Amino acid sequence: MKANRFLFIVFVLVSSISADTIYLRNGQEVKDAVVTKVGDSDVEYKIGQRETIYTAKKTGIMMILYNDGTKDIFNSEPARNGKFKEEIQGEKEGIRFGVKGGVALVGISGSDNFVGVDNYDYGFGGGLGVFVSIPISSFYFVPELFVQYRKLGELSARDTPCFMCVDPYERERIRTIDVTYEEIGIDIPLVFRFLLSEDRKLYLEAGPQIGFVIGKSRIIEYGLVLGTGYKITDNWGVDLHGYYSLTNYYDTYTYGQGCMGPGGDGSCMYEGTNYIVDGHIYYAQIGVSYTF
Repeated sequence: MKANRFLFIVFVLVSSISADTIYLRNGQEVKDAVVTKVGDSDVEYKIGQRETIYTAKKTGIMMILYNDGTKDIFNSEPARNGKFKEEIQGEKEGIRFGVKGGVALVGISGSDNFVGVDNYDYGFGGGLGVFVSIPISSFYFVPELFVQYRKLGELSARDTPCFMCVDPYERERIRTIDVTYEEIGIDIPLVFRFLLSEDRKLYLEAGPQIGFVIGKSRIIEYGLVLGTGYKITDNWGVDLHGYYSLTNYYDTYTYGQGCMGPGGDGSCMYEGTNYIVDGHIYYAQIGVSYTF
């Protein structure tokens, strides 16, 4: 009798030592398990000496500790909606390329102080570009190349009347001019993208931007970008960005002649009149992107 009891104790000890342990993500443990198969999405196992085969999803398992001391660790992390990150939208990691387009409302700061300018109206812009998304730890580096037409705005200005002129027409005449400022820019935002939600859809972007202006006296400009975006799908997304140039925009415009006083024959003497635009370009842009 004592021999049988001894053999039973040895059998139980050997069985427990040779068993596997399955650690679940809900905090529970499956002890005395014997893992028979680890598939692509499921794990099959027995418990003790039972012949019944149990099946568990790999997304619900954190780790399997085998009887020989080795282990399998499954890195999927649960999201708030009950799904796991590896199941969300088929989210792709690694370097990805994309294209985007956008329209913008454009302005020049300091428009209240333009010399000789009576009225200034905002402009608009629009363009196309390409970008690359590079994952770096918990955020992304997203450089972009964007070619954009910008209508910086329209202004109205007036000549000064010649109050000393003899001719009543010359004395009272006020000439109004309208000027449109336009340019084409090649913008290179160098932004960092930070995910704001666990479903990886909402994000914040910020960083510097350098640009090249075609056909203007200021060839290079630089500034700051701040924006947010939302990924509708794994490929399509929308974003809203604000830009403020740290480069001073300065331009002068000479229109006709301004009255400087009466000439020898009583007519008006004129000379060129300058209107000065001096400020910083800024714009708010709405964009649509597609990531390959």
